[in-house]
Amino acid sequence: MSNDKQTNLKTLFNAAADTLATAQDLSPRNQDVAKAVQDFIDLAIYHPEVVAEGSAALPAPKLQRLKTAFLEADREMEKFWAGKVIEQATGRDMEWDDLDVYPWFKDYPALYDFEKRAIEEVAGPITKDTVITYIGSGALPIIPLMLHKETGCTIECID
Repeated sequence: MSNDKQTNLKTLFNAAADTLATAQDLSPRNQDVAKAVQDFIDLAIYHPEVVAEGSAALPAPKLQRLKTAFLEADREMEKFWAGKVIEQATGRDMEWDDLDVYPWFKDYPALYDFEKRAIEEVAGPITKDTVITYIGSGALPIIPLMLHKETGCTIECID
């Protein structure tokens, strides 16, 4: 990677870290926070070394604030989009396609495949007789719903 690109990615990391560490409103209604969260996700997926180096360079109190803020922003994002999904289905039975309102829904098939393989490597094939408990499932437990939809297994979600 060129030095310019590396510098730009470090700048992006630092800007996102500053935004999250100082924001009062960590919900998706705050567009700066929404952008910072998306930047962190993109960096973690495509440039994890930048996240590792940037995190290591932060003073411990700021790193802890960043971790706490990111988790809170993630929680706020899930609540926000769960509300949108529910609002869309108000007055009728919710349908699977209602989840399409969630902007990251298109990314879930890859996550689903990863999680299903990981579970099956440890516990064997997932069948209708399988019971899986998700702790920290979030307001939109999409992967557990996908597992149930495909396999008929019993899913218990605790958030």
